Amino acid sequence: MSKIGFTDEERALVAIYARRRLSVAGELSNFAAWYGPIFAFAAYGVLARDHIATDLAPACVFAVTLWAVSSQIGQRRKAQAIFAKVDAFERQGPAE
Repeated sequence: MSKIGFTDEERALVAIYARRRLSVAGELSNFAAWYGPIFAFAAYGVLARDHIATDLAPACVFAVTLWAVSSQIGQRRKAQAIFAKVDAFERQGPAE
């Protein structure tokens, strides 16, 4: 347990975000890795006039988006707990 009271899971999340370097290109490549194959599959369906592929592609986009949203909700809950603990720690003032 840390001085702030982070759980091991919260401390791990802080470490991940502290080391992470955010960039627009990095975020776009992350989305492209998930959505690119789905859009390629959809393009194949359109070009080949394969109705199964064109019907399945939007369902895949929906499924990946649901997964991404549920993942973000979980991360947000951890982040909220971290911020609440940091706020409470900072309100206490310096230890004497």
